[in-house]
This record gives sequence, structure tokens and C-alpha cells, in this order.
Amino acid sequence: MPDDILQLVTKREKATLAASQRAVILQPGALGDCILTLPLAEFLKNFLNAAAVDFLGRSEYISFFPSRTAVDGIRSMDSVDIFRFFADTNNFDLADGDALVDIFSDYQWIISFMGDTKGNFEQNLIFTVNCSRNSEVITLATKPPKDYKGHISSFYIEQLLEHRSGTATGFDFSKKTLIQPMRADMESARKRLGEMSIDGKRRIAVIAPGSGGLHKCWGMENFVYVGEVFKESGFEVVFLLGPAELERGNFEPEGFGVLSEPRLSDVAGLAGIAELYIGNDSGISHLFGAAGAKTIAIFGPTEERIYRPLGPKSMVFRAKDNFGVWSLQTCEDLLETIDPEL
Repeated sequence: MPDDILQLVTKREKATLAASQRAVILQPGALGDCILTLPLAEFLKNFLNAAAVDFLGRSEYISFFPSRTAVDGIRSMDSVDIFRFFADTNNFDLADGDALVDIFSDYQWIISFMGDTKGNFEQNLIFTVNCSRNSEVITLATKPPKDYKGHISSFYIEQLLEHRSGTATGFDFSKKTLIQPMRADMESARKRLGEMSIDGKRRIAVIAPGSGGLHKCWGMENFVYVGEVFKESGFEVVFLLGPAELERGNFEPEGFGVLSEPRLSDVAGLAGIAELYIGNDSGISHLFGAAGAKTIAIFGPTEERIYRPLGPKSMVFRAKDNFGVWSLQTCEDLLETIDPEL
């Protein structure tokens, strides 16, 4: 009987320890930034044995992560007064029962993309975390040095390893499907297509002509031309328009299906059923690539080596000349790259 009791206590202690090995990633960036952080979440689970990984960020970009990615839970930065950490360290104070203490009390690892190492944010965060437990607070740089030769997702992981004075191999997640669309996502996407009289079981080509930065946008006429070629090749063509494109008002589609400001879960569903996707250097392109769709991301001014979309079927087309304007030759070059038969 004593041995049985000892085994039970040991089992409970191990379960409690495992439950305490949780990590949270503080990522205030937009959709693309959050998706490029998913390999870090995978690394925390696969190499540091984190029992769970949560995200603290902007809910409009991360709400669809649980059940589809390595992220187990999310919390909106708008729901907590996290920006208090930017206060001067000499003036930072915590009240009794301060909510900031409770937010981080469950985590063994806190990975931050906010502020500089040894800056006010990090120092105030460390002070707050130590009020409840002894946890690791690690601040990562958001941009690599100019001579960095790898992908940004590897840069994040390498920084974490350097902080922990460790090494690891086999952590290249560039060809891994990081987002798994749910069946409900794909059914919802097909329903949205049906509302536009598009058969969601036919060959679907998705085109997203926008980006948060206008300087990253290929000429709109180019996308229309490519869409027409896709239609002639037997595709059902769907244009995705986000808030930036709608505000600019520079596209009035004719003869195409159009989804305006869709939910990201529906976008994930589209990625699960589309045969082909083409878009700019944008968060939506990162989503399609990470979900395993055949993705062609058009890059102009930004460095594709560092910021290309991840995914097993992702590729980059660099439009070097006349990036923001109509160019028949560039369109033909792109179509030849995608499929010589188009």
C-alpha cells in the first residue's frame, strides 16, 4: 500500500510539473508576423517540451490559431493593460492583486517581441513575473542583422537557443504545414462560394491583390490579367479583398467572385480547398502558404530570402521591373513559372 501511495504522489507531481511547463508568446504584430512566429511555437513544444503554448496578441489576427496550429490558447492585448510595461522602470509599480501578475503566473517561458533586451518593457515584465514564480523571460529581436542569410522564423529560434546556451538540429519548419484548416472551415468556405454561384468542388484559384503596404502591391491590372487566364484555363477565380483594398477603392471586379473582408477561419478554409493561390507579400499569402496550399507570393521591394511564406508548396516570384504598374511581360513570366500549360 505505501508503494502504491508513493507511485500515485509521484504521478501527480509529474502531472503538475508537466502542466507548469507552459509558454506564452507576446507578439503584437500583424497577421504575417504572427504566422511567421508559428515555427517558434512548434519549437517550444518539440524541443523544449512545453506542455502548451499560448499567444498574447491582437485578436483579429490570432483568434483562429487554436485547434489549427501549435498554439493552444490566445488572449487579446486589448483585454490587458500590458502597455504599462513600457513605463520607466523607476516609476513602475504593482498594486496588491494586480491583474498583470496573474496573467503570467502559469508560464515557465515568456517569449516577448516587445521592446529591447534590458529595456523598460523587459525589466518591468521580469519584475512582474517574479512576483508569482521563477520563469524565463526572453526578449527576441524582430529583425535580423543585414548580413543574416536565413529565414526570419529560423532567426527567432536561433535567438532563443542562444539565450538558453543550447543547440538543436532539425528545426527547419519551412516546409511544414503549420496551419491545419478544420473541416468546418472548408465547409464554411464552400458555403461562401456557393453564395456567389461558385462550385466549391471545382478547381479554385484564389487571388489576393492587396497588402498592408501599398509599396508591396503588384499592379492591379496584372492580377486581373492573370485571373482572366486562370478562368480560360478552367478555374473558378475568387478575389479576396481586405480593408486596405476597399479603402483604396481601386478595384471593381467584373466576372470574378469576390470575398470582402472574410473571416480568417474562412480564409483558412479556402486554403484547404483551393488548387492555387497568388498574392503579394502579405499576411494572407503567409496564411495560404502555411496551410499547405500551392502559393505564389509576388515580391518586389522586400527580401524574399528572409520573409517568404512558409509551407510545402510555397514559392516566390520576384517582379523586379515596373512592380506597381501593368506589365504584360511580367505577367507572362509569372504564368510560365506557375505552369507552362497556362
